[in-house]
Amino acid sequence: QQQRQRRGRRPPRSQQRAAGRSSAGAATAMANGGEPLVLVQFRPAWAAQAYLRLAGLRHEVENWRHPFSASAGALPQLRGRDRIVPEEEILRDLAARFVDLDERAGLTAAQRAQAAGFESIVRNDLALALEWSRWAEDEHYRRVTRKRLLEVLPFPLNYGWTYYQRKVVLFRLQNHLQHLSDEAAAKRVARRAYAALAEQLGDKEWMFGSKGPSTLDCVVFGHLMDALREPIGAIVFRRHPNLVQFCERLQESLFAHPTREIISLCKITNGPNMFTMGGAFNPKFDHSALKLSSWADEDLNESGEKDTDNDEETKRERDFREGSRNAVILAGGAIAAYLLVTNLISFRFQADGILAEDGEDNDDDDM
Repeated sequence: QQQRQRRGRRPPRSQQRAAGRSSAGAATAMANGGEPLVLVQFRPAWAAQAYLRLAGLRHEVENWRHPFSASAGALPQLRGRDRIVPEEEILRDLAARFVDLDERAGLTAAQRAQAAGFESIVRNDLALALEWSRWAEDEHYRRVTRKRLLEVLPFPLNYGWTYYQRKVVLFRLQNHLQHLSDEAAAKRVARRAYAALAEQLGDKEWMFGSKGPSTLDCVVFGHLMDALREPIGAIVFRRHPNLVQFCERLQESLFAHPTREIISLCKITNGPNMFTMGGAFNPKFDHSALKLSSWADEDLNESGEKDTDNDEETKRERDFREGSRNAVILAGGAIAAYLLVTNLISFRFQADGILAEDGEDNDDDDM
């Protein structure tokens, strides 16, 4: 009877779970100056996650199966107690209100200015080139991009949103961006940008030496985690192995095999991110999409221009040639069928198997 009385004084399990969640939230808030940090994402927000982990900030990552919030807009977003920070402002907000990695790494004013220039290249030129790689290449779109989204998004949103999103992205790229109006321009921009980043990194541990990670390291890592799984990644694999090694090292230390300290900083809700599961994510960077890619063709020189000395037939030229040949064959067949149907040419087979023209007489018997 006493044991029953003690059990009767225990709170229900739902209250126990709620208390656990509130205590975890309180711990997170205490670590971040009284404010809990929640990163809401559809695709993995690699740059923001890397910054939070490298800065030692406790946070929660909430994975959504929709690419946007009906009330707050596109994802990812960083949510605090009374504010919602969009993707392009997350790292600046974390640096201003919590931990500034650039200050911790000891970057000078000149290095900060240089980092801002590199960040602009990654967030603008390389981000747009990545969009070309992901959405514009028909073979890759059909085999990889569309397949991923159909698996991740719920039905029937997966079919409608995927079709609509491709139309929107291609229209924006082709009609509103003069310097990236076609795939060839995107390749040229990507080659030059990756060459600059690889030169800056060199054989160093971080983009600005061995003092420690900076914001630029997080931005470059976040881009490479996406780019190395798209056709654009073929440029990096073929020409810049130091960028590949940089990305692999951070992925290994922060996500694949993190320390207990890093694990204690992050809480994952709504299950694992769907883009990091199964066929939608390949940690080895050897996705079949790279085999289909023409982004690292040898007929393009270092500046991304067409090399006329080693000109190879492009896919568009090959399709035009094959289409012209098929048109000629069809036209010839149509003409032959017309002549046969209208009896302009007729043949008569005699009983002895000799072919003779109609109306011709055989005079051999009279002789």
